[in-house]
Amino acid sequence: MFVSEELSSNVITKFKEILGCKKIDDLLLKIDGSKILDKKNKNKANREILHVILCDKSIYKYLNEYHRITNSDPRNFISVLEERHKDINIIEFQKVYLQKRLILDSLEYEKLVIWLDKILNKTLGDKNIFEHKVNEILLNEENFLRYLMSLKIIQQRIIEDPNFVESEFSNINIDDFCILQRKLNKYLQKLIQSNNFSIYIPFMENIEDIKLKYLNYFYYYQNGMNIILEKLDSVKIKNLSSPKELHESFMKPIQHLFGYISFFKCLKKFCYISDQRYYIYLENCFKEIAEMANDKKKKLDEKEFYFKIRKRIENSDELNDSELGEYLLHNYAVFFYRKRRGKYLILYFEKGMVFVEIETDRLIFLETILYFCVQKCKLYDKNDEYNLKVVWKDTNESKELTVIPFISREAAVSVEEIINTTKDSKNKLEIKEEDSEARNYKSIPSAGKVEFKDKKIRTKYKESDSKSTILNFFASKIQFGDLNFIICQELFSDFDDFKKKSLSRIANYLYPEKNITENSINLAHYKNFKFYFKDGNELISIENQDDFFATRVFCKDKLYIFIKHV
Repeated sequence: MFVSEELSSNVITKFKEILGCKKIDDLLLKIDGSKILDKKNKNKANREILHVILCDKSIYKYLNEYHRITNSDPRNFISVLEERHKDINIIEFQKVYLQKRLILDSLEYEKLVIWLDKILNKTLGDKNIFEHKVNEILLNEENFLRYLMSLKIIQQRIIEDPNFVESEFSNINIDDFCILQRKLNKYLQKLIQSNNFSIYIPFMENIEDIKLKYLNYFYYYQNGMNIILEKLDSVKIKNLSSPKELHESFMKPIQHLFGYISFFKCLKKFCYISDQRYYIYLENCFKEIAEMANDKKKKLDEKEFYFKIRKRIENSDELNDSELGEYLLHNYAVFFYRKRRGKYLILYFEKGMVFVEIETDRLIFLETILYFCVQKCKLYDKNDEYNLKVVWKDTNESKELTVIPFISREAAVSVEEIINTTKDSKNKLEIKEEDSEARNYKSIPSAGKVEFKDKKIRTKYKESDSKSTILNFFASKIQFGDLNFIICQELFSDFDDFKKKSLSRIANYLYPEKNITENSINLAHYKNFKFYFKDGNELISIENQDDFFATRVFCKDKLYIFIKHV
């Protein structure tokens, strides 16, 4: 039984959709000289057309260049089709394909038409999906350009508001984004209009510019938006009534990046890519930027959460944010804390964590634990349960233990890394300090051999001595393990200020990667650091303000301070 004339015509029509009507019409003229065929010769003409389509080198090349069905090498059209249609006897049709005669016999023709119909249905289906995706991307790019213009107006309103606080937010350059977007739109249209979809040169030329623009946007957005969110109540912004709306509005340029990743995936699925290196490089570039965007979004979401939750915490006066560094993330969990089971909120900062108890409609501040005090932090992962065991030393030298459960392993690992980074830095320093003290045992007695003479020091001078002191400004030479430095202060300066200055220098020595200022030092957390001055072969402890003043008067301009971690 022969294939129907209707199916033959359908196959040729589908080829017209792929190759264009003109090419098929030219074939008709080439074969017969006329488009008008009687019924008897129509089937013969169809067979001739199909054979010429498959045998014509220019059409074969055009098919390969215009629409690649898979990513496999398309040098052999048959092998490409075989990849998608393994159920067809390709070898048999390969013989047909390679025949020189113009007219196929009926059996060959029947099989060929059925086979081509399947192939073309798939090809046209892919082509339609691809064209739909491409049009969608182009429309999104045009809409995004319009959105950038509206975002510029919102930014201007915020900056011009009398209550606006100058910040990095002012440095977000939306004009640069608009220029970049116009260039990309232009290149994208050229890319899509061309028959070779593997042309990545326009994007390759602009990828560094794209990365630079987005990296700058991340930086200014993250640093500037924090201040805007804090001051939003006083800044009146038309059509933006909440921090969430403002946050989402300025996140859209970052989210737009994910559209490019989608576009490249579309190219990979429906087009042959002649040089995979271009594709891999561009895909990795956009993935890298998108991952950064995702990370920044999480951080900003966390900061927004903290701004809101901070106001609700009772006894929050005891929560000293400045000493804890940057806020990072939070965790809700039910567990035992100081032998009491309850629901808790833990806020994780750069240098410590804050425990908050959750009651029905109340949040109660409990305690701040510096990672410096943590002795052990280990993640236990079993049967999709993620528990972080934390052991720390309390202010009264007793050990405390708690096991904090996490929903996701990712969050648990993040917290473990945050805590252990600080803890390990401290341990390394203590080892370094102990080694140093062992080498200098004769000149620096150990804590056990120190004679405490804090009361006697004040008997070594009279009140009148302070008036006769020549220098109102003095310099102290300070030693802590291998670290030596000098601090200059006025004669009547405060002992606590002196300790903060010294400890900040030590902290920056311990943690060079962090910028720790004296204002961020909370002396309550540094009780294990003891101050001594050297008198001959003795170390005499300095316990309070009176001791400190007495040492300066007694030692005059030769004050030699030792700091020890005991």
